[in-house]
Amino acid sequence: MSKRGQILLAGVIISMIMSFVLHLMFGFGVLGLKLLDLLIIAIWGNILFGIYKRKNGVFND
Repeated sequence: MSKRGQILLAGVIISMIMSFVLHLMFGFGVLGLKLLDLLIIAIWGNILFGIYKRKNGVFND
């Protein structure tokens, strides 16, 4: 995994922990936290799709 991917992965894991703590503090029905969760899912998708493309030779860096 590239350095950029490692930094993104660390950021996503930290964001997931922060999101969980915020959910515990403010409840699970807050719209802003649901949007944060969608952003975290989108970043996960970006990381996983990037790994998939690199392993299958879509990018020839």
